[in-house]
Amino acid sequence: MKFFFFFFEIFLIIKICNGLNKTSYIGSLNFENIKNVFPSFFSKIKREKYNLKNNNFLKTHLKKKQNIYQFLYAGNKQYVLGRNPYINIEKKKKKNEKIKKLSNTIENDELTNISECYNKNIKEVFDYVKRSDENKKGLVITTPIYYGNDKPHIGHAYCNVLVDVIYRFEKIKDKENKKKIIFFSGMDEHGLKIDNKTKELNMDKSNYLNNISGYYKKMNEMLNVDINLFYRTSNVFHKTFVQHVWKYLLSKGYIYKDIYKGYYSISEERYLSDREVEKMKSEKSSITTNNIIYIEEENSYFFDINKFKDFLINFYKTNENIIFPSYLKKEIEYHIENDFKNVCISRYNTEWGIKIPGEASGTIYVWFEALLSYISSILYIIKKYENAKNESSKVNSTFSTDATQDEEDILCTYEDVLSLVDTCRSFDSNEKVPNLDKTKMADKNWSRKLFEKMWNPYIQVIGKDILKFHGILYICLLNSLGIKIPEHILCHGLIKNENQKMSKSLNNIVSPFTLLEKYNIDVIRLYFIGSGNIYEDKNFKDKNLETFELFLRNSVGNLLYRIVSLCIENNYKIVKKNDLFNFTILNEFKNCKTNLIKLFENMEYPLLLEKLMILVKKINKYFVHNEPWNKLNDSQNFNLIIYETFECIKFFSIFMYPFIPNVSLSILKNIGFEEIDHESVSIDMLNEETDKFVLNNLIKII
Repeated sequence: MKFFFFFFEIFLIIKICNGLNKTSYIGSLNFENIKNVFPSFFSKIKREKYNLKNNNFLKTHLKKKQNIYQFLYAGNKQYVLGRNPYINIEKKKKKNEKIKKLSNTIENDELTNISECYNKNIKEVFDYVKRSDENKKGLVITTPIYYGNDKPHIGHAYCNVLVDVIYRFEKIKDKENKKKIIFFSGMDEHGLKIDNKTKELNMDKSNYLNNISGYYKKMNEMLNVDINLFYRTSNVFHKTFVQHVWKYLLSKGYIYKDIYKGYYSISEERYLSDREVEKMKSEKSSITTNNIIYIEEENSYFFDINKFKDFLINFYKTNENIIFPSYLKKEIEYHIENDFKNVCISRYNTEWGIKIPGEASGTIYVWFEALLSYISSILYIIKKYENAKNESSKVNSTFSTDATQDEEDILCTYEDVLSLVDTCRSFDSNEKVPNLDKTKMADKNWSRKLFEKMWNPYIQVIGKDILKFHGILYICLLNSLGIKIPEHILCHGLIKNENQKMSKSLNNIVSPFTLLEKYNIDVIRLYFIGSGNIYEDKNFKDKNLETFELFLRNSVGNLLYRIVSLCIENNYKIVKKNDLFNFTILNEFKNCKTNLIKLFENMEYPLLLEKLMILVKKINKYFVHNEPWNKLNDSQNFNLIIYETFECIKFFSIFMYPFIPNVSLSILKNIGFEEIDHESVSIDMLNEETDKFVLNNLIKII
């Protein structure tokens, strides 16, 4: 009987929906709308809503109690098909409008005004390096270029937070470095996967990619990842840059045409070596082997990396510390010696990519052009700010330049590419370059000088699963152009779910937006860096987040609350320094300063955090052991205990700033540094003791 009434109710819902007229708030619904809500009874229709900028699409939610109701939202009213025919939710919206939570679907209004926020400080870097002083140079720190086929998961969030920690430490080391760091991140937006995904969803590629990049930008904003250069390969400038680089490499003999015969991985969008295929077959993985096809393609283009084999062997022998962790360098060296072959860099299985110059069909391999985005982004900034009024930078291109983002019509020319070639080698300003008049030569030399000052790649942070692309192909590309190679490549481990790599096909992805609904931003940041060795894989566990939350709340927040409340309640709102003080625990803190900085520079973050947590325990122990609440009548001893405790809290907060920037600044403001902000915090603050701590009110840091 229950099943009878259940199906009867569904039948009534269908009838009611089919009977609604077009003038009603919820519009005209038909059987297709209903069967999408009940996938267990009707054929499944996959409908993922990525178009965040469409205000008019109908949102449907399913609520299960004793009966099934379908909630249909339209305008300011909510209609319910079930017991209650009509509910006005206007009052409910007003009541909750101040409480904003980000669900796994970012609404349209939450994405406004974020398209430019990641480039707002880059002009300061440009103006800094533009000065005539040769010492005014940029420092480039980068995340990977992320593939735009889906929304970010916590693995992407982890990587970006890790790079942000490095970036913030470089900023606080000394005041001179404040404005010269370029923090790059971006999106790789071409290739077969994106082509297939948008066709499957029947979505416009431009809208789809704009929405996906919106998720990444919002994630960075919410996690306080301070990227100042967010760049996308759908940028018109990047497309023309890649095509001119292709022409240059072709003219130098680094690119050639041949027939490709071999295996291709559909899931990874790359050709496989015989050794890789044999390894996959031996593992007998049906998921893997089903995604491998054998192909023969005429008219294929190859990048001749064999010309760089001797260079790579010598490069890794003479650069012992380029790859972190060091054991991965041995894997790269083994691959160069035993499984090294030229890379096919043309594709004919999709038209969604950068067109091959001079060919009627075919696109450039997505990895080949994506790796060039690190360089093209810097040249783009130079063109944008130096030649903003130069009409020659806005000429019509002979190449296909379908834009997928709002952007200025800045194009790259062949002369622009020549301006950065051999910038890491000596350059003769009298070198003859075809078809360049004196004006263009002067512009070329000036752009070259700016590029030399801005492109100083300090560290490239990537997941270890893409090391071969960066450790071999990317380095060969840079060498073929004569451009500086990164000083370090840091390969972090993966965040897994029950020992499995996160994958949408396995339905085991953890969204960063879900975590942000539950935990404080700095708790998540602290978890990412402190939950294990950054070079090893680790399993995601909610309880580990709770551990770091308890540390911040109890060991840090509780200490701050106790000492500030004790002072305010007893009218000790100003705690002054006394030259007669004989510090004990503070001297211990000062003695470990050099070692802590060294741990930062060596990127030994878990060990660094462990030592900082021990220091926090020592502060708590010092405070409790000296019992300042029993010395209220002895102002000198009371002042000594409180002052030394505050100095230790200041020490801890500054060193913890790269990990927990919001909490650290809140603590510093609460103990008297009211004007401090993200630009003024510095390790230099520890060189001298504070004259006085001024206390105004209590705060809750988490």
